[in-house]
Amino acid sequence: MYKTAIEILNIMHNNGFEGYIIGGYVRDKILGIESNDIDIATNATKSDLSNMFDGIKYINFGSCKLEYLGFSYEVTTFRSDIGYNNSRWPEKIEYKKTLIEDLNRRDFTINTICINYKEEYIDYLNGIEDLNNKIIRSVGNPSIKLKNDSLRILRAVRFACLLNFKIDDSLYNAIKENSSLLNNLSFDRKKIELDHIFASSNVLYGFKLLSILGLSKNLEIEDINNVKYTSNYLGIWSQIKYSDKYNFTRKEIKVINSIKNIT
Repeated sequence: MYKTAIEILNIMHNNGFEGYIIGGYVRDKILGIESNDIDIATNATKSDLSNMFDGIKYINFGSCKLEYLGFSYEVTTFRSDIGYNNSRWPEKIEYKKTLIEDLNRRDFTINTICINYKEEYIDYLNGIEDLNNKIIRSVGNPSIKLKNDSLRILRAVRFACLLNFKIDDSLYNAIKENSSLLNNLSFDRKKIELDHIFASSNVLYGFKLLSILGLSKNLEIEDINNVKYTSNYLGIWSQIKYSDKYNFTRKEIKVINSIKNIT
């Protein structure tokens, strides 16, 4: 999949456009973590992409799905986000010409590292340094970033938990000051992020962060300080109290109840 993505970047380059692998795949590649989810950022528009590739399907917010040689990639035109609805989605987008303009709209520095068509790392915001120092740092003012998209609060905790990283002091303080922004998130979205944290082998560190950052109240979860580790995320859910606003599948409820009956 990676080599095919590099082929895509070379096609873009040969047609006079920039293209970069960006985000989680690059971060995980540097850390030696296997990943099969590759995103591409480019200055090519949907029309330009359609001229270069078959199988382009527009998604939203300047992003397209590209099917190429049996692999699927999300390709997004360089953009900035203007205004936000419900502290989550941009009201509108504005296409940009340069990579750095696109990077500045993103969440954390460790997610801004790019790979170009020559397979060189492009690191304008010192993401590699933060990876080496095991730091989760905001791109730009952390309070503004969190107010723009409140999901970033839980994403910061998730990345810190999964990677066993420290949250940068300025981001840490911004999360504590803006914990009420979690009220803007749906419980379905909260559960997705918590499921990732609860499934981590480092889940106890995740609970420590949720506790010291004061996020439990706004997540409407309780009794998180005495949780025993289990490799099953439902085993974690079964040990805490949580709001009935969280939606579980019938299968999940059955497993949680079975675990509770055992204990």
